[in-house]
Amino acid sequence: MNWLARLKELEAARSSTPQNLQKDAFVGFVGAGPEPFQEMKYGESIFTTRIVLFMVRDLDKDEAEAMVDRLAVRDQEKDERRVCVECRHLFGTKNRRFCHQWEKTGKIGGPSIPSELTTILQRCAGFEPEVLE
Repeated sequence: MNWLARLKELEAARSSTPQNLQKDAFVGFVGAGPEPFQEMKYGESIFTTRIVLFMVRDLDKDEAEAMVDRLAVRDQEKDERRVCVECRHLFGTKNRRFCHQWEKTGKIGGPSIPSELTTILQRCAGFEPEVLE
């Protein structure tokens, strides 16, 4: 019997006899993980709150949404790093940022912060989350 005949026979056998799953059978995918904002205690409110905060901090909507997605993954992975734009000690405009806790950071020589640094995940001893009311 050649391979084509075996394939046809196999396909005929598959289509004529459907398999019934056991009552308590588990069907899952190896390596599949939850998407951000699913299977986490992550509601629409924290997503919206973070977008509003980042837009108040002069990030445009696309940058804010991308940052929220990055932070959702960070939270899911239990990463303790933070970004400056979610800290209450950050102030100033997008092109001229300052930190009230710059002495505690040990990374910068003064209160002025380069704008690129404010969106990079990092550890900071002076971090306190900003809370929007």
